[in-house]
Amino acid sequence: MDNAEVVEILNQLIVTNRDSAEGYRTAADAVENPDYRQFFEEYADQRTQFVSELSQLVSEYGGAPEAEGNLASTFQRAWMNIKAALTDGDHAIMDECDRSDEAALALYAEILPKALPEPVKSTVRRQLVDVRISHDRVHAINGALANR
Repeated sequence: MDNAEVVEILNQLIVTNRDSAEGYRTAADAVENPDYRQFFEEYADQRTQFVSELSQLVSEYGGAPEAEGNLASTFQRAWMNIKAALTDGDHAIMDECDRSDEAALALYAEILPKALPEPVKSTVRRQLVDVRISHDRVHAINGALANR
């Protein structure tokens, strides 16, 4: 895989994580439960850190990191649904976070098997684990809220 392809893949992840950080911040501002607010803020910070790590890799492979999210992206549309769910309470917000993390997981899972250089693959693998952990937590809370 040449450097341009690596940069393109990394920039897809940058856009996804930037949109995810924005969505989690939106969710943190909107939820009523202070515990949910805290972990949404933690996940927003985590995804911002992912953007930083991925941006560093893009630079190392001779590219320019994406400066902002892609408003046409699937992830941005999903996170924008959070804004629509704001009036529907914590469960609706959690549901949108759950769906958006599923989309991020799918992208990471699609990228991981590619013939990426080892430093990139290692970062993608570690971030995938962290995204899976956050998704599992959000999914469990979402399920509990649905059963109320």
